[in-house]
This record gives sequence, structure tokens and C-alpha cells, in this order.
Amino acid sequence: MKKSMVVGLVLAMVLGVSCKDAKKEALLAEVAKLEAEHKAVSDEHHSQLHAGHDALKADHDKVKATVKSKEGKATIEAHEKLMAQHEELMSQHMKMMDEHEAAFAKLKDGSMSTADMEKEIARIRSEHEKMTQEHKAMIEEHKKMEEEHKTLK
Repeated sequence: MKKSMVVGLVLAMVLGVSCKDAKKEALLAEVAKLEAEHKAVSDEHHSQLHAGHDALKADHDKVKATVKSKEGKATIEAHEKLMAQHEELMSQHMKMMDEHEAAFAKLKDGSMSTADMEKEIARIRSEHEKMTQEHKAMIEEHKKMEEEHKTLK
């Protein structure tokens, strides 16, 4: 083998490794951003959604005790079904968030390929976006139920 070919191969190997390292470093920086996003989604889930849900449930119980009309009782029953759906969805979110935290540890330990890291980051980000949209929808449903509580007889 010619000396120039050997030098070229060594140089290519060194540059290839350093490019991979740079890409991995960039992905690790992305993981750090994703963890901050994760904390924001978690805080939103706990502070806004859970607090609103708990307050609505307390209001719901008071209203339920005073409602006498058939329509009012039907509305209360519909609210209870919707609240049960919310509780199930919030439980799913909590499980997903726990799974994300485990994934962060795996992303940071260096055992994943860059392609797998990219896929995992995209998956977590997509799930965060979905949860945020579901949080917004549940909060809007809470507001609607609160308004309906005011008109029940």
C-alpha cells in the first residue's frame, strides 16, 4: 500500500470519529433541551391540569348534591364520564413521563447510536407535543364544565 493511501485512510478514520463525536455532542445538547421541555410539560401537567381537575371535582361534588332536575342529573353524569376519561389520560401521561425519564438516562449514557438517539429524541418530542395538546383540550373541557355547573338546577 502506498504511503499516501495509508495517510489518507488514517486521516479519514480520525476525521470520521471526530465527526461522529461532534454529532453525538450535538445530540446530547438536544437531550438537555428536551429535558428542560420535559420539565415544563411535567410542571404544566401538575400545576395547571391536576390543580384544575381537583378544583373542578370539588365543585362538581357540591353541584351534584344540589341538582334536582333530570337534565341537570344527566349533565352531571356526562361530566363524571368525562372526568373519568381525563383521569385515565392523566394516568397515561404520568406513565409516559416516567418512561421519558428512563429514556433520558439511556440517551446520556453513550450506549445508543446517533441514529437511535435521533429517533428517540423525535419520539419523546412528539409525545410532549401530543400531551401538551391534550392538556389544553382537557383544560378547555374543565372550563366548559365549570360554566355548565353554574347553570345546573
